[in-house]
Amino acid sequence: MNVQEAIRLRRSTKLFKDDENINHTDIKDIIEAATHAPTHHFTEAWRFIVMEGESRMPFYNACLSFVEDKFKDATSEEMEKRRDKMVSKALFAPTAIAVVYSENKDNPRGDYKEDILSIGAAIQNMLLEATAKDIQSIWKTGGVYNSAPVKEVFNMDEDEEVIGVIFLGKGERDKIPKRIRTNAEEKTTWI
Repeated sequence: MNVQEAIRLRRSTKLFKDDENINHTDIKDIIEAATHAPTHHFTEAWRFIVMEGESRMPFYNACLSFVEDKFKDATSEEMEKRRDKMVSKALFAPTAIAVVYSENKDNPRGDYKEDILSIGAAIQNMLLEATAKDIQSIWKTGGVYNSAPVKEVFNMDEDEEVIGVIFLGKGERDKIPKRIRTNAEEKTTWI
């Protein structure tokens, strides 16, 4: 698959077969693709945390702990709904990769904004590599992923941030709904 095909075929999905693991060679290739993203002054201010199978459970429990604390005044029925929803934030794919901003303290030329933009490019590379390998993916963000319980599970430093969690799994591409995108011409001004 060429890059144009990967860009046009890439879709965010939650339609995964939870019982079909992604092989480690493919996971390593996906992370390798991330490291080829442009990075301002070669700061490479990223690191990756891979979770699969049962190793996802501490992550799930940390997410759940955050939700239970945040909504401690909720009724038991409301809390049960939130617990069920947390499965869709942590366990719905067989493999998850947390992408962490980790300042390169050895490179004084680093710039937070530039580093975050580089990580966004790295994540796009991951999604395109997954698409090229016929692996479905979704990039998820949110406060829960940077909560104290999650940071503890990931053994993160105080100044590190989870920029996103990439969920990966096998699925059936033809079952993923097509998205209608705005034509590029409508978003482009020539001067």
